[in-house]
Amino acid sequence: MTWNLLHGGGSRLPSIVELVRRQDPDVLTLQELRGFRRDRFAEATGLTGHVARSVFGQAVGVFWRPSLTATRRRSFGWQLHHAASAVTLRSGGESLTVVSTHLNPYASERRRREAVWLTARLAHRGPVVLAGDLNSLSVPGPLPPGYRKRHLGPDGQIDTRAMAAFAGGFSDAWIASGTGDGSTVPTALRGAEFAPMRLDYVLLAGGLEATSAQVVRDDPLASDHYPVVVSLRWPPAHATLD
Repeated sequence: MTWNLLHGGGSRLPSIVELVRRQDPDVLTLQELRGFRRDRFAEATGLTGHVARSVFGQAVGVFWRPSLTATRRRSFGWQLHHAASAVTLRSGGESLTVVSTHLNPYASERRRREAVWLTARLAHRGPVVLAGDLNSLSVPGPLPPGYRKRHLGPDGQIDTRAMAAFAGGFSDAWIASGTGDGSTVPTALRGAEFAPMRLDYVLLAGGLEATSAQVVRDDPLASDHYPVVVSLRWPPAHATLD
């Protein structure tokens, strides 16, 4: 499960905790963790976490069930506008690396560079899940004038280069197994900020397969993004990781 909490959740944290409890994920990636009360969240959900601080923007984190063992934890800061948190988890003799990240919200060329760097650094290192608010569009299409500055490329067309860069090493879980409306924004909390679009992704590498993917709209006031929940086979044909 991946979710942008909007400035750490603040007074919305109880609603966030309740939604996480209902979904009961094995692994959770979170973005926008400025002011996030990690200890309180961990106590309320039973999840252990690793948070990567940001040099320029907001922290991100990976959280997991106690039944999984973290064998390596890494943080990437200066290479990204926000950050990336990478945790290698082990269960039943198999390892999986989960990455939470949040790409530049303002400039399409900077998002492309971040995507190129993350793909080169992480995509070919065994089974990897990269999830988060990528602030990127995967397909061209009509875009209202108020959103064009963030999403137009140098040629004046909707810029999909960041997602194309990720496609050099990752597959998109939603394309493989998504059902329903894939838009992760807007919500009722800050609906005027976004046009309907998919900004939040779960990307897979190293032979991982998605069996289902959905956008969870249980609580439209919990954040300005909806969470995405993906079920995976890990390792392929042996176990399912939700």
